[in-house]
Amino acid sequence: MVAILRLRRFCFFAAFSAILRAADFTAAPQQFQQEIAHHRELTNGLPVGPVQLLELEPNGNPSVFVNGTWFTRRQERWEPLSTNDWKSDRFTVPEGVGVKIVDLPASSVIQLLRFGSTNYVVTDRDLYAVVQGSVQSLQWPSRYEVYQLAVAPDGILYLASAAGLHRRTLTSAWEPVRVADGLGRLWAAEKVLGVAFDSRGQLWFATRAGVGCGQANGWKFYEGRDGLPWNDFTGLAPGPDGEMWFGTRLGAIRWNGKDFQYRQGLRWLPHDEVRRVAVDAKGNAWFATALGVGWIERRTMTLAAKAEIYEYEMEHYIQRTPFGFVAEAPLSAPGDKSTAAPQDSDNDGLWTAMYGAGECFAYGATHDPKAKVRATKAFEALRFLQTVTQGGSPAAPKGYVARTIRPKDWPDPNVGRLEQDRASQKNDALWKAYELRWPKSGDGEWYWKGDTSSDELDGHYFFYALYHDLVAETNGEKERVREVVRRLTDHLIAHGFSLTDHDGTPTRWGVYGPQVLNHDARWWAERGLNSLSILTYLSVAEHLTQDAKYGAAARELIDRHGYAQNLMFPKVQYGPGSGNQSDDEMAFMCFYTLLNCSKDEALKASVRYSFFAYWANEAPELNPFFNYAYAAHGLGRQITNVWGTYSINPWAGWQEESMATLYGFPLDR
Repeated sequence: MVAILRLRRFCFFAAFSAILRAADFTAAPQQFQQEIAHHRELTNGLPVGPVQLLELEPNGNPSVFVNGTWFTRRQERWEPLSTNDWKSDRFTVPEGVGVKIVDLPASSVIQLLRFGSTNYVVTDRDLYAVVQGSVQSLQWPSRYEVYQLAVAPDGILYLASAAGLHRRTLTSAWEPVRVADGLGRLWAAEKVLGVAFDSRGQLWFATRAGVGCGQANGWKFYEGRDGLPWNDFTGLAPGPDGEMWFGTRLGAIRWNGKDFQYRQGLRWLPHDEVRRVAVDAKGNAWFATALGVGWIERRTMTLAAKAEIYEYEMEHYIQRTPFGFVAEAPLSAPGDKSTAAPQDSDNDGLWTAMYGAGECFAYGATHDPKAKVRATKAFEALRFLQTVTQGGSPAAPKGYVARTIRPKDWPDPNVGRLEQDRASQKNDALWKAYELRWPKSGDGEWYWKGDTSSDELDGHYFFYALYHDLVAETNGEKERVREVVRRLTDHLIAHGFSLTDHDGTPTRWGVYGPQVLNHDARWWAERGLNSLSILTYLSVAEHLTQDAKYGAAARELIDRHGYAQNLMFPKVQYGPGSGNQSDDEMAFMCFYTLLNCSKDEALKASVRYSFFAYWANEAPELNPFFNYAYAAHGLGRQITNVWGTYSINPWAGWQEESMATLYGFPLDR
């Protein structure tokens, strides 16, 4: 959960970083329609169980038919509509504050559709027009199952059934609707599962093959290859501005005129079996499901307001210890955030650094004092991971940073740990098995975890450069950052470019020296990324301290050991989403930081090309951080090599895709 949360604010403010770097960058709209799911709070007064029918009043207030009774929602509570016959098994039609009984079996009704003064009541085998209490069968052949009825603006009826798509007027017989695509394939020849007219008067239908829309120039069809995520439909419902919702037996689907958006699982719905959907004029969608009522609200919101919602949740449910480390917070009761129990994580340093980086971008863009307070708290948490390793017994070498900390009153994490490490060595010969993996701090208040990973260092250096440049304002604040970076970088240089633990050996992943990366076959997969990382660390140290020794160390790795060549291939890629995706976060943090901090123009020219190639592989993931981090350095850029000069500008649409992701992040974590 937190791995997504700590990116939210970060991705939003990363956009402002790009604005400062490219004259041709235009900020995207900050206001949008946020979808907010409700269902856990929609049970007050409503019987537990499946919802048979659902309809909306003109003001958008919902009424539902459950266990033979209509309920309407008043002041956040469901109230039954009055009737004189509570035990009747006959269907009732809501009218004002009461109901009118219709002489049809209630359990067989699957749809109530109003058109003018006529109420159409649809059962699983027939259809009826109800006018002023008079019930008239529409003479559908009962051997064919019925699924949904729609009424055209001119009053013509369209029916989705097991016999296909049919239509009729009140004075005519049912006739099949022939629907063929440009290739002559019949789309509605057999079972049609849903039918409805959208707000523009276009006819839509749904089958197992996909969905079709009757447009002015002919039929438009959508299949799985067009982004349609599921095909077991239960009905359709129109929304405003040409939108269309599709109920299915595995969630709900929204068509916004451009893309299909899938809403499935308890984040969105009380149950995946959606029996009916109704949408009001604002685009709010209500769902009758097999286990209650769901509501997806559409609320106008800004990205800043959305970020504050995430901030609130992190501060109240996720951040751990007085330092505010950001890590996992499992829930003991699904959906009940009050049961969140934050735990230490092997990546506390990374997650907290990335969260803190978001606050740095926030402060750099807005100078909001709250962002500075949050960024400073993150800095102190990361700084403590360095100071906590000193003064105890055993103590780590100066500058070493811990993975994470645990309070002394938690159970001793060393118990049984050595046996676990030895078991891990069976699958990873380089895995460290040693005592103590969790030493105690000098004051005895904390356990701190060793064997720190390269993930943590990538996060630390990414954050320190941003905090120094965007947040720290006084020389005292800046010197506090320099001190941490100087100690850590000196530690790496003094130990042969490795992060060395209290046992005198490198950590499992904190290895950056050429003697290993270039000459040990077991490290070939890490060669590119770790070369990129160490050059980034050295560039940050030189940028912050202005000490040329760090630039000289980087130059030695480049000139004598080929690290500039190594970073041209930072990860073995097998297409988007391949391998360990945490490596992608690490690479993007390092690329971004190295290009910000390095003074070596020749190196940066190579890095830009490597960054472009890496981003091109990741672009299909539509990750805002990846897109904005790359755009900050790639917008308007070219590279020149022996074959010519080429643009490394991000591809058209990158910003729209980024914003779509930012807008689309769910609020329910």
